[in-house]
Amino acid sequence: MLAYAGWLVHKDQALPDTRSRINTLLRALGFVLTLVTSCALASLHWSGLGLPNSAGGVLGELAGRAAPRA
Repeated sequence: MLAYAGWLVHKDQALPDTRSRINTLLRALGFVLTLVTSCALASLHWSGLGLPNSAGGVLGELAGRAAPRA
């Protein structure tokens, strides 16, 4: 819903010259990185009892195992 709301706000605006495929790629990569780290932190922080996987889901479980524990 948030992406749809953003699309509604910006659909009639002309694209500035500074917007490029690299800029879009970097933004998408930042979103994916934020999603993965959020799932990993949820997996490390909460136990997720009663859930089929950890609290961060399958993605959080994979990323949480790969993170070094301090």
